[in-house]
Amino acid sequence: DTVRIKHLDNPNITTYVNGKKIEIRNFQAEVSIEDAKAMMAGPFGYELIGVYDDFNKYVNELFVRTKLIQQSSAPLSCVVVGTPLTLHKLYSWDKYTEALLNLEGRRTLHLVFVLDETQGENFDMVESWCELHKEDFYGITLLIWDADKSKAWNRIFRITVNRQLIFKYARTLSSVTHVWFIDSDNIIPNYALKRLLEVNREVSAGLYNFKSVVAGGPVVFNIQGDWNWPPTCLGDQQRKAKPDTGLIETDWTGAGCLLISKKIFSKYDFDWNKWVQRNGEDAWICLCAQKETGQRVIVDTSVHCDHLDDQGNIW
Repeated sequence: DTVRIKHLDNPNITTYVNGKKIEIRNFQAEVSIEDAKAMMAGPFGYELIGVYDDFNKYVNELFVRTKLIQQSSAPLSCVVVGTPLTLHKLYSWDKYTEALLNLEGRRTLHLVFVLDETQGENFDMVESWCELHKEDFYGITLLIWDADKSKAWNRIFRITVNRQLIFKYARTLSSVTHVWFIDSDNIIPNYALKRLLEVNREVSAGLYNFKSVVAGGPVVFNIQGDWNWPPTCLGDQQRKAKPDTGLIETDWTGAGCLLISKKIFSKYDFDWNKWVQRNGEDAWICLCAQKETGQRVIVDTSVHCDHLDDQGNIW
């Protein structure tokens, strides 16, 4: 019931977690899984030891149940809308799905929902919604997998698995030109896809803010940017960005509204490694695309998304 955890910056420190005194010595400590969860959730740069090396093997060996609910017989070129759901985070489902139904060009979209839990009324709700609206989209697929709780308990880790499964599935669909990640707590404008395609980059994105008082402001970063931002778990430089101020070229942005061309998703994967733990899997894929194309990500600030928290607040 214990795991080894490492501090990325400090070799010898004392900290308090869940009311317990934790001694970090030579960068490491052995802690309970619950204490490790709390440490990983903070902004201080902890990582699990030993979970990175076999990530791709882990994903490739997962048993994934695929349920194809709808796919048009017409050989359309289509965009996969990838939504990596976790069932405890469906408070925004009504507004999110309303936005999907209002999207311009929705009949060229193939929705792919990835769920890592298979029980309960929330799963039934997603499945029922898909059956109800299957004629509104080019295709709808559910990917269902059972998380290995010994490795995949971390929230970010599960999301990374989900995103990688979406890439893997998109590669099996010959008509797909792009994968468009829309997180279920991001509410997108109906013209979003048209605008992002018009940017004509291998990776383009909409604009949204972090949904937190502490981690506030736009999810737009440079390796070296406009101003420093304190939390060391991101480490890069946050950009100043406001809605409807044109196109912003940047090094990376979040995957809450991220359009990725086949040139990128056919070659690169989301990954879980030590750098990702500090910066995020969305930053990873943006920088892979930059390496491949020599071009940075374009954020279209006219595609302004509402980022909802579980209290209904818009950030």
